[in-house]
Amino acid sequence: MDGVLVVGAGPAGSAAAMVLARHSVPVTLLDQAEFPRPKVCGDGIGWNTLRLLSELDVDLEGQTEALYSCHHVLGVSPSGHTYEGAFPQKNGRSRHGYVLPRQRLDHIPWQKALEEGARFERFRATQPIVEDGLVRGVRGSTNGKTADRRARITIIADGATSTLARRLQPDRPSSRHAAIARRAYFEGVESRGRAEFFFNQSTLPGYAWIFPLGDGRANVGVGLRLDVARKDRVSLRKAFETFVHGRYVAARFSGAEQIGRASSGLLPLASGRVRRSYPGALIVGDAGFFVSPLTGGGIYNALESGRTAAAVVHDALGSDGGTYQELRRFDRHCRAAIGRQLEREAVAQRLLSVPGVLDRVIQAMRRHDRFAQFVLNVF
Repeated sequence: MDGVLVVGAGPAGSAAAMVLARHSVPVTLLDQAEFPRPKVCGDGIGWNTLRLLSELDVDLEGQTEALYSCHHVLGVSPSGHTYEGAFPQKNGRSRHGYVLPRQRLDHIPWQKALEEGARFERFRATQPIVEDGLVRGVRGSTNGKTADRRARITIIADGATSTLARRLQPDRPSSRHAAIARRAYFEGVESRGRAEFFFNQSTLPGYAWIFPLGDGRANVGVGLRLDVARKDRVSLRKAFETFVHGRYVAARFSGAEQIGRASSGLLPLASGRVRRSYPGALIVGDAGFFVSPLTGGGIYNALESGRTAAAVVHDALGSDGGTYQELRRFDRHCRAAIGRQLEREAVAQRLLSVPGVLDRVIQAMRRHDRFAQFVLNVF
């Protein structure tokens, strides 16, 4: 038994495997899917995600043929008030929004991890192996046969519906700390070169979006908090159809054609208390409830949690081999890196759940440019 297992090869898992392999740590990356693979997501990428990928030596801006840049943003309030403006600037440089399908995006850090020396195996993990209170790997199947994969430390990054995390976390956050989303790709959509957000009273807290991909293609979707959907008996499928055929965008979709089927997914929000470090194991990315409670975006936080986990694991291997005393530093480091931002986003989510507040915010954004820049920076 040696080295590290990383279960799940999305952004969080690939970032962790990449960093560990770069430091000559034997690391095996497990995933049940073959890459490239699709992922339910709005495909939106913030400027800070590109910066973080660059720090990880992953050049996403070089993907110019697939990376679509949005210079402007549109927001529509529940009562129909609108704001349109440029993305914020810093040091004289515009910090654009970007759109890149997750099937393409996730493939890039996965490839980089393998280039750095990580070993990849298609493996369906179903439960952690726990011995004497320590996680010592995972049990699952490969090629239809039951198998174990053992390691000194296991990084769990197998996504929103993580079976492994559920086994370790009997008291997980309630449905108030989760969201659901549905998205589809369309072609023939009137493109306006901007990221568009539509806030409707029936989906608060949440929103609908249109994110352009270029050449008349767009990622279109709706997301809302899970507990609200259950309480109000909101059908996600119906909310999606209502948006596409609703008053704001119906004309733009009259000649559009949906590409493939619409897909739905779960988003574990970072608004509740959750334990992410265990003797012999860390939980990162969506599996660790790192999704923004305000936007539903999880790519940046996944990458940061993966990078942070790799640093903690590297130190633990050289110290106590992965006992809880060393690995618990992961929670502290994550709080230092992204904790305050997530706390602000949780507060903003609660405020912007009130239709009247959203109306006033968007009206104020139209009147005061500095306030608009502040809101866009938070969002």
